[in-house]
Amino acid sequence: MLTIQNLSFSYPGKKLFSETHLKLQPGSIYGMLGLNGAGKTSLLRLMCGLLFPQQGSCLFGNSLITDRHPSVLGSIYLIPEKFTLPETKIRDFAALYAPFYPAYREEEFHEALDAFALSQTTCLHRLSYGEQKKVLLSFGFALNTPLLLLDEPTNGLDIPGKSQFRKMLSRLDPVNRCVVISTHQVRDLGQTLDRLILLHEGKILLEDSLEAISRRWQCTVLAATELDKAVYSEPQLGGYRALVPASSVKSETEFDLELFFNAAVHKPGALFPNLKPSLQTAL
Repeated sequence: MLTIQNLSFSYPGKKLFSETHLKLQPGSIYGMLGLNGAGKTSLLRLMCGLLFPQQGSCLFGNSLITDRHPSVLGSIYLIPEKFTLPETKIRDFAALYAPFYPAYREEEFHEALDAFALSQTTCLHRLSYGEQKKVLLSFGFALNTPLLLLDEPTNGLDIPGKSQFRKMLSRLDPVNRCVVISTHQVRDLGQTLDRLILLHEGKILLEDSLEAISRRWQCTVLAATELDKAVYSEPQLGGYRALVPASSVKSETEFDLELFFNAAVHKPGALFPNLKPSLQTAL
């Protein structure tokens, strides 16, 4: 679906990506994790043609995204973390932008708005940030673009809004659509992700399925006397929440993405033995 080949990109005074490769497959929901400044938002903007690489390419199918062909732009939609919406009614906003996206389904937009308890006749500028985010999510999902890019989509959402967002993800076409979610709020996503992209300082440390990751690593609870089994641990009530090699434990608990990410940041050599020493030091 989308292929990044030998991509390099930098801002003045900051080199971000260098000879980066990544391939996104249809039918997957990717979680993109990384510290602040790791390049998550920039990578999303490169994927949709809002930023241009200095070297390499970003392809949607066989088309260069930087060519900005209408058929490609109509197949990708980005919901940014920060946005400014026009002073217009929700229904007029949809009428203005939906024609650029041929797979848009108006009834899906209306159903999503109803689920978020929003009226089509409400003016966007009268809504709170969280309510505006609900409008953009409703619109973005209803566009039915093959590639949907979401930058911190749960920021600003209330608890029922986060639940509705997860329901929207679970109803996506499981074969033809691809979603990339950049987030720090991994607990908001529940079990909706099936693949993980791990970024650090412009480097892609990992791109793999959560199923494959959980076959190698498990999350469990250990006593203080058992911490030699763990590659990384965090204290909790009654013991330690720990990441351990899957082969070392018989009992396991739900895989904890937050714990895995913290382990990758603090103990990269244990998780990624082929990591270059310079990057291990940077981490």
